[in-house]
Amino acid sequence: MGRPKRWQPILLGLLLGSGLGWARADPAGRTAVIVVEGGAGDAVTSLIAEHIAPPHTVRDAKPFLAAMAARGTGALAPAVGSRVLDAQLIARARAAAGEAHVDVAILVAHKKVRRAVKGHLWVIDTHGEGAMVDEDLASTSGNDEAEAAWTASASLFPAATKAATKEAPPAASPPPAPSEPSAETTPAAVEDQTPASPPERASADPTRTTALVVVQASVEAGSRHVSYVDRITANLRPYDLFAAPLVSLAAEAYPLSRTRIPPPVTGLGVTGDYSRAFALSSADAAGARVGTQWQAFDLGLRDRIAFSRATVLGVNLGYGSIDFDFDRPGSGAVLPSVGYRFLRGGLDLRVHRGDLSVFGGGGYLAVLSAGTSGGKMGALFPRESVGGVEARLGAAYLATAGLELSLGIAYTRFFYSMHPQPGDANVAGGALDEMARLSLGLAYLL
Repeated sequence: MGRPKRWQPILLGLLLGSGLGWARADPAGRTAVIVVEGGAGDAVTSLIAEHIAPPHTVRDAKPFLAAMAARGTGALAPAVGSRVLDAQLIARARAAAGEAHVDVAILVAHKKVRRAVKGHLWVIDTHGEGAMVDEDLASTSGNDEAEAAWTASASLFPAATKAATKEAPPAASPPPAPSEPSAETTPAAVEDQTPASPPERASADPTRTTALVVVQASVEAGSRHVSYVDRITANLRPYDLFAAPLVSLAAEAYPLSRTRIPPPVTGLGVTGDYSRAFALSSADAAGARVGTQWQAFDLGLRDRIAFSRATVLGVNLGYGSIDFDFDRPGSGAVLPSVGYRFLRGGLDLRVHRGDLSVFGGGGYLAVLSAGTSGGKMGALFPRESVGGVEARLGAAYLATAGLELSLGIAYTRFFYSMHPQPGDANVAGGALDEMARLSLGLAYLL
């Protein structure tokens, strides 16, 4: 192999140098996409686009929106006021902008909150992290929104803000006479062009998806029906309660919800509730009044998971008790007194649409005991086996900041197999214990 010619190293150096120069060269301009959802959408889009001058360009939003939809985001508004959906939208918008070959995404959404329309702005630089701007807008006027969006994103288009000051007179023309400084070249205008630090995002009103603490008080109407299957012992009496007034207090706390821990850990919380009937009495077979007490208590864990843009899934595990006691009647009839102790496991689902939401859920109750003292079912039937299920359904309305009204119905069903043997004092093949509660609640969301 011969020695290299002298011109070869020189040519190689020129090629490498020019290649490095090409690699370090800045692009001629940046591309932007503008999406304004709701409000005066077209007008605001046009006003923002007027500020973006060559060499920068504004692209058609359709490829970007198609990429967002492919990732499960068809609208921006659900993310307004939701910490989880907000973070999800930003991540999807950055990915969609990259797929659509866009450098900057300027997004504006409008959402009706308690009879008022709230505007929100996101400015996302696909070459950065997160969102450069993620804030509520002070005004929903079209001009104000466009000006706020441009002020927040102007630093991403540096050449566009200086294009007017770079124009020079033709070489053959005499120098222009001194004139008063224009508004474009005054120090104040230069100061206005200096990028400001993005303001902190305004705290959103809490919802069932984002609240740190939820406390709810309810008034309820409760009913109970007990029936026996293959009843042999005559003094085993069925029981029917049409309606009894109850009051209840429930609370949920999610101490990790405002940390940076990723879901589903961030949605883990503790729950508890207590309810009690008042002004309740029953009657024995002879019609004599029998004092009656009904109360319930629950304590558990709940994992709150944002399942989609407007859907929250709850996973529940806990311990509960229901006590329904009678004073001893004088007629010898046996009333179905119980002291249930159980483990609960179940799921619930809540779907939001604006300030309205519907919820439902259910679970299985692994009964540990039906009560073994004072004439309770576990003492009357020592070999009984019991299982339970529960279900609930309702709707809620976010009436004002942090206050929610709800209407719901809950149903609980315990089913028995008695396993009787000859010589037992009480003989029946099985029993069914059903309880239902209609509730009107007021919740405070923090």
